Amino acid sequence: MHRYGYTGPGDSSSLTMNTSNVVLDRVVSLPGGVSYTVRGAGSVWSYPNLHGDVVATANSAGVKQGGTIGYDPYGNQLTGTLPDNITGNIDNAWLGQYQRPLEHAPGLVPTVEMGARPYNPTLGRFLGVDPVEGGTSNNYAYVDDPVNIFDLNGQWGWPKIPNPIKAVIDHGKKAASAVKNATVGAVKTVKSFVKENRGFLATLAASAGCLALPGGCVAFQLAAMGVRMQQRGLGKMKENLLDATVTGLTLGIGGAASIALSKQAVIVNGAAWTTPLPGGARAIASGLLWPLGDGIGLAACIAAGQRRTGC
Repeated sequence: MHRYGYTGPGDSSSLTMNTSNVVLDRVVSLPGGVSYTVRGAGSVWSYPNLHGDVVATANSAGVKQGGTIGYDPYGNQLTGTLPDNITGNIDNAWLGQYQRPLEHAPGLVPTVEMGARPYNPTLGRFLGVDPVEGGTSNNYAYVDDPVNIFDLNGQWGWPKIPNPIKAVIDHGKKAASAVKNATVGAVKTVKSFVKENRGFLATLAASAGCLALPGGCVAFQLAAMGVRMQQRGLGKMKENLLDATVTGLTLGIGGAASIALSKQAVIVNGAAWTTPLPGGARAIASGLLWPLGDGIGLAACIAAGQRRTGC
């Protein structure tokens, strides 16, 4: 014979004692549903599934004991060996996370102590009348949906409450997965666009470089031409030759025009002399008008018949 001690207001015992009130074991509930039975004969870890049924046990060293335990929705054991986590012929098994102990004395029908009433897994029904009228569909019924609804106190069926920590983690994983997928998709889209339009983008970059740093325009334009040729393919001889010709003419005109635009003509005693334009104006004008603006300035000097000293 054993006695059971309670350390809180609930109906789950915390201590198992003999008739002399010597403590034989103590059950400690831990976060996440795991419980630890402390006893001299060998402590036991009990691990539940998402439904709250103890499906595996381990010794104090963490070594799993026996096979994985399975139950049907009404609490009948299907596989494995009944867990031994309380001293005597009573253990936390089906719904063991909630410490609904199963009595399994030899020769007796297994019965779960479900709060106000004993419950028979074989019948899937309570063995006593429901103390709360309307708590379930009839006086002896357990619940209509034993997978998603519980009646842990024998008085009222209620839906399974999700673990808030697990819910936060699950939502966090889904959000992280969505962000990852969106990021991967965006990166793939950008890579694809750059690959398919690299010649055009290189040309835009060269134009921007000419605006920002006119002195480096030659290098920018040559680099852009190289990218266009690479995208087009070396086998496109006609197109590449035309590109090189146009780029060369542009660089030639632009180079000469830059010299012209960097000076302004001043007529002194009938002769054309040159003075530098202000630095900021020269840089802006050279960049914006590359290459045609500079070419127009040079042509104007020639047409006016002025001496082209530095023009």
